[in-house]
Amino acid sequence: MENDEETVKELVREINRGFVEGNLDLITANSVGSYFMWARNHSAEPTNWTAELFDADLSGLQAGWEETCSLGNQNELEFLNVHSKNGLALVTTRETGANKFYSWQNRVTTYMAGRLDSGWKLLGVVIEEKDE
Repeated sequence: MENDEETVKELVREINRGFVEGNLDLITANSVGSYFMWARNHSAEPTNWTAELFDADLSGLQAGWEETCSLGNQNELEFLNVHSKNGLALVTTRETGANKFYSWQNRVTTYMAGRLDSGWKLLGVVIEEKDE
């Protein structure tokens, strides 16, 4: 499964490269076609977590991702953990970056990816905090 680990790390790098370069096509090409997000809100207690969004076909996210791509994003990734089993991978990162509206430091993000016939694709993310 070491090959899977490197492959899903590269997937996360590509998703982030899409946001930094403002390349929406790169982001959507590496996504499964639907997407979800929830926030842990700095808590290990699940009762403190909040649902953020689900988009069954990415249609609602296209405009939001396009706007995010235009913000001049910078983001550095540090991989903390990768675990894959039975076609599902969890990739946890620590991220530091900024765009023209806000900055983040040491934000923990967990990316979920699924292995399809076409390769590994992003399913969704769990963010450490809710972006206000």
